[in-house]
Amino acid sequence: MRIHLSSPPQSNAETNSELPVIIFPKWDRFVKIIIFSVVIFCLIPIVIYLANFLYFNLATKQDFADFGNFFGGIVTPFLSFSTILIVLYTVKLQIEALKYHEKQIIHSEKELSISQNSFKEQLEISKKESLKNDVYKIIMILNERLEKIYREPIFFISNGTLKERELLFVLNFASEEALNQIIKPDEAPPREYEKELVKTKTVLTLLHETIVKLAIHLNFLHQYGESDSSFLFYEPTINHLSSKLKKMGYLPDDDDLSLKIMREFRQRSQRPER
Repeated sequence: MRIHLSSPPQSNAETNSELPVIIFPKWDRFVKIIIFSVVIFCLIPIVIYLANFLYFNLATKQDFADFGNFFGGIVTPFLSFSTILIVLYTVKLQIEALKYHEKQIIHSEKELSISQNSFKEQLEISKKESLKNDVYKIIMILNERLEKIYREPIFFISNGTLKERELLFVLNFASEEALNQIIKPDEAPPREYEKELVKTKTVLTLLHETIVKLAIHLNFLHQYGESDSSFLFYEPTINHLSSKLKKMGYLPDDDDLSLKIMREFRQRSQRPER
């Protein structure tokens, strides 16, 4: 008799591990011998009894009664002993089955642990990807804001006359002398040009805030392990804008220092390890 208990589905981490198969070849043969012996012992007196009265008539019924008592006295202990052996065999099967189920439970617990760890890893990856996507969206919003700010007009006074230029033109082509003519953040504008010069302050302050936020979110990308080359062009843009704002007085020293520290951090993270 062969008892095969199938193992549960296996994970990738344990594809080569198998739960044991319960096989008792010696016990199977032993039980068959016992059953065969019992059947033979039970058939022998019946065959002798039938043969005597149907064909040979060698003994009386009293003789067979005495023989039956003798035979019963011998066979009954044998049957009892056989019953005990079969019970022991059944107990052995149950013990092996319990051991197998215990191993199966341990195997299932390992599978559950692996599944939980895999789920946690996937959850962490999903959270990281979600945060990274949020950072990308914010960078795109800041980029659109920059494009809009570039088109804003900048007003400054030259030779007593109010001049107007597009911010992008000022940032790319204005000389240091022209940049010095831009109104400073703490400078009070003349009353006749107050509206225009206040708007200039607002535009340049917004540009300052935008490039600082852009640098911060670029650092977030590097913390998430992102090194997408499509964002590398922001480095020269931030450097150029920060230098121009510094000359115009719209980049405080602490923000200038923060931009330098963040730039050094990004450069270190991009530098290949030796």
